[in-house]
Amino acid sequence: MPRFKNYGYCNHCKLKKDFLICSDCCICICEECLIVSNHNRCQKCHTSATCDTSEICYNCQINHYDMITDLVAVGDCEASYDDFDIIVNLFLEDNGCDLKQVILVENDGKKIYNIGLIDSPEYKDTAFHLLKNIIPELINYKDKKILFHCYAGVSRSTTFAIAYLMVTLNLSIEDAYTLVKSKRSMIHPNYGFMDALKEFNKFIINKKCIMKY
Repeated sequence: MPRFKNYGYCNHCKLKKDFLICSDCCICICEECLIVSNHNRCQKCHTSATCDTSEICYNCQINHYDMITDLVAVGDCEASYDDFDIIVNLFLEDNGCDLKQVILVENDGKKIYNIGLIDSPEYKDTAFHLLKNIIPELINYKDKKILFHCYAGVSRSTTFAIAYLMVTLNLSIEDAYTLVKSKRSMIHPNYGFMDALKEFNKFIINKKCIMKY
């Protein structure tokens, strides 16, 4: 859900109150002025204001995830869970996890893995620890639709998606990275996480007799 509601001065009535920010023209408009102005609510999220020329707000027009394969997606913290069976949420700042912790939640038939990982190269060992413990479990759901997401869908979620594709598609790090990059150009795992992927690749080689995929 877009997080546009705020408190301040409405650009229409000039009074200080709760307002919405129009995603198209960026004007601040309160609930009362929304009714009498040319602005309206987004017909998709029903919370953000939009100009009279638009039915869908700018935020809802943004694609918050990209499909890497037919079953694997990488996205940001606004990505919808609706179309996925398995969600890997690496947005530590908002998922209720402590560092290195994994919390599995089952909701509406979906499995949501909340994972505690900070996006910094110094946490490469933590990243490797999580990869080697989580990816083998996710392989059990390789026929399900899975979304990897963090805050921006750039580093943490990308690292896990690359590792998952390395195993399920039998790809090298380079080929898995290239595949994800071709579908989501903004990706950029930090150099510590790239080291973690190299360690994970060694783990795969050593554990192939155990990891059936």
